[in-house]
Amino acid sequence: REGPAQAGGRMIKYKDSLLLTVGDYKDLTLYKTVENRLFCKILSINLKTKKHKILSKGHRNPQGLLYIEEEDLIISSEHGPKGGDEINRILTDTKEIPHYGWPIASHGNFYGSESTEIRKQIMKFKNHEDNGYVEPILIFEPAIGPSEIVKAEYKSNKSFLVASLREKSLFEFEYSKNEKEAKVTDEVYLGERIRDIKLMENGEYFLILGNTGSFAILNPL
Repeated sequence: REGPAQAGGRMIKYKDSLLLTVGDYKDLTLYKTVENRLFCKILSINLKTKKHKILSKGHRNPQGLLYIEEEDLIISSEHGPKGGDEINRILTDTKEIPHYGWPIASHGNFYGSESTEIRKQIMKFKNHEDNGYVEPILIFEPAIGPSEIVKAEYKSNKSFLVASLREKSLFEFEYSKNEKEAKVTDEVYLGERIRDIKLMENGEYFLILGNTGSFAILNPL
């Protein structure tokens, strides 16, 4: 491993639990043992019992997480490999733990530094659904470096914003729980890496910007 990168680490309140995302820590050999470990998972940690369970698996580096209580809907953003960033709906009503593909299925590509042995073992498929995995609701090609997701309440109940690091923008997309795919509807360029974004009670958005280490307020009107 190369250190504490691609670690995930997003936490949100979910019913009587906390959800915690855990990435792969840049360890491409995890394909050998990942099913038996807590890497590449979204965990649900019960606040009363302190016990955890695996909510979903097959995640490379999920950095955005949103729970909409009134719709019982969980949406996650995830850094994929080269050209394979994802927005996923996290399923909670399946008989088995839903698998989102990593490291076997990905719409991304190799960077070029991977060993020949690794290339034989991971990223075998682009298509998720035909190979037993959950297909992303949205794929960013080229990659945008997605961070947090919030509701775009100034638009509609089905509008969302995902912050980006690579593209230094906010991407607006629409998604309804009954749909298989989301659709990008707008991009707001800010010119800085957007590490985090939170919707405040007054309808404005609080942002943490990475290039200058600044806080910012965005008024959508």
